[in-house]
Order: sequence, then structure tokens, then C-alpha cells
Amino acid sequence: MYLGTQFAARTDADYETFKQLGVNNINGFPDVQHQNWTPKNLIQYREKVESFGLKLDMVQLPLSSADIDTRVKNGEFYNILTKVKVKFKFIDKDVVLEHWAELILLDENKKLKQVRFSPRLDFVPILEKSELDLYYKARKKLSAMYNSDKYRIEFKLQPKDLLMMDNYRLLHGRTEFDANEGSRFLQGCYLDFDSTEGKLRHLKRKFNL
Repeated sequence: MYLGTQFAARTDADYETFKQLGVNNINGFPDVQHQNWTPKNLIQYREKVESFGLKLDMVQLPLSSADIDTRVKNGEFYNILTKVKVKFKFIDKDVVLEHWAELILLDENKKLKQVRFSPRLDFVPILEKSELDLYYKARKKLSAMYNSDKYRIEFKLQPKDLLMMDNYRLLHGRTEFDANEGSRFLQGCYLDFDSTEGKLRHLKRKFNL
């Protein structure tokens, strides 16, 4: 049985409860500000989880709509980024992918559900000039935060390393490299959100969570 990011384990009692429910694998994060994460405290967190007889599938980045609102520090910026739908479009020789969505998507309870950001693929709709100016100011501010050393975690993958992430909650990218100095190979794999979220809804119903 797998438990997703909707169920946060923050105390020893939480881990005990998950084990009693028959949970084998969880996602989570250590009680350290993510800006200060190091290989050592991530390993310590994994060992803690394993001490309860659980396996750590993924270290998730702790993020909430309140965090983003605080970072933007401007209610107008936050509001327009959660309101305006932009078109994301990707085209190659075999496929055309197209989707309209907000850069910051909230759920029905106004809590953060998903973040999106791809300056190469987004197309902003026609807006009034004042609204368009505000949108681009907000987008520029959000871009600066995403690229800031304060909020970015950067590390080098070694051969055979595996990185798992929730693509709805975490932006990711790769740094440049000199092709004359070697080669780089990455293999990607994706999980379908519909089936995964359906399983989580079933578990919530089954265990009255």
C-alpha cells in the first residue's frame, strides 16, 4: 500500500499509525528548513522512517499556498497568478501537447494543488493592458524566486542515481554542460495522476482519513 503527499507524517505517532494501517511506503520531509537540507540530514530522515518499518519513496518539498503567498509578498501578484489561465503548448514531429492552466493552481479549498512554469512553452491570453502589465510583473517576480539560490536545491546526479518527484509540486530542470567534455544520459518515467489520485481517494474512504 502506498500513501501520497495528502497525508503528512509529522510525529512519531503518525508513523506508528501508518504502519498499523498497513502502509509500507510514504513520502515526507525532514524537520529541517529545505534550504538547509544536506545529504546527511536526508539520510538521517530516511533512517528514521525505516526505523518504524516503513520505506521512504520520495522526499517531498514542503510547500503550501501560504508559503507562496508569503514569498510573493504582494496580494495582487498572488491573485492574478492563481486566476489567469495561460496556454502551454509543445510541438514536435510526433505530437502536439496543449493545455490551459494557471501558474499557481489552487484546489476547491483554496489550498495549493499545482505549480507550473515554462517560459518557452506558455502563451498569455488577451487581457486588458493594466491586467497584462500586472501579470507580467507577477510572473517576473515568481521567476526570480524560482531561480533564487534561497529556494533552489541543486545537486549532481551520479551514475545509477534515481530522482523521484511530484511534478505537480516541484519545478525541476538541468544545468548546462560542455558536450566537449563528455556526454549526459537521463531516462525518464512517469506515473499517471488519475489512477494514483483514484487510489488515494479509495484509501481515504477505506480508512476514514
